[in-house]
Amino acid sequence: HARRIFGCLDTIFHFANEWKNLPEKTRKMQNDEKYETLQSQYGNILRTKGFIWVAGQDTFMIGVAQTGRIAAIRPIMPWYTLIPKDQWGVEDPGHLAVINGKFKEPHGDRRQEIVFIGTDLKVDAIRDALDACVLTKKELKHYKFYNDKGYP
Repeated sequence: HARRIFGCLDTIFHFANEWKNLPEKTRKMQNDEKYETLQSQYGNILRTKGFIWVAGQDTFMIGVAQTGRIAAIRPIMPWYTLIPKDQWGVEDPGHLAVINGKFKEPHGDRRQEIVFIGTDLKVDAIRDALDACVLTKKELKHYKFYNDKGYP
C-alpha cells in the first residue's frame, strides 16, 4: 500500500528534498530522531536498493534507494510485461532468460526486490515492517488492478 510503504520509510530515512531543509543540528546523528529510530528498530542499515510494486501504481516499477540517512523513492521504468519484447532493448539470450524467468501469471514481472546492506540488522523487524505495508486480504479482494493512469 503506497501510504504505508512511504510512511514506513519516512519514519526512518530523510528524503533528499527534506534533507536540504533540515537544520544543521538535526543533520548530526546524535540529534536525529529518525536515525535513532532506524538504529533501535532495524539495526545499522547502510544501504538499501531495489524496486517495489506499489498498489495504485501498476504501470511503473518504483525504485527504492538509500545511502546513510538519505533515501529516494521514484519510478524507474514500466514493468517489462507492459513493453513489447521487441522494444526491451535486450538482445543477449542470458539477459532475456533472466527477465523472462521473473514473469509469473497473472501479473507478469511485477514484484518486490529490495536488498538491505548493513551491520547488526534486525531482519525480522525489517521484514515485519515491510509486510505491514502489503495490502491485506480484504484490501486485495477489493483492489482494482491496472486502474492507474500510467506515470505516477
